[in-house]
Amino acid sequence: MKDTKVLIIGMGRSGRAAAGALIEEGAEVSIQDSKKAADFEPEFLEEMRAAGVKEYLGCVPEDMSAYDMLVLSPGVPPRLDFIQDAKASGAEVIGELELES
Repeated sequence: MKDTKVLIIGMGRSGRAAAGALIEEGAEVSIQDSKKAADFEPEFLEEMRAAGVKEYLGCVPEDMSAYDMLVLSPGVPPRLDFIQDAKASGAEVIGELELES
């Protein structure tokens, strides 16, 4: 996973765990959630920022072709337009459970 550009969609408990694991593996991690930054604990955001993670909280990235892989949290519908844009640009789209295997 080293240097792989990954967008994790959904920052619940499992999304946070996926972010931590991918950071440890050397991936270039970005996170996305429909919630805004104010809805998250400051400690979590500080940890992500210290690790160099890009945040898209309350919004989506403009350039979905920038990602090699998207990791979807449970409950995130893969039919969302921005996810389909990434898939059309060649990104691999997987669920978090697939990441663990």
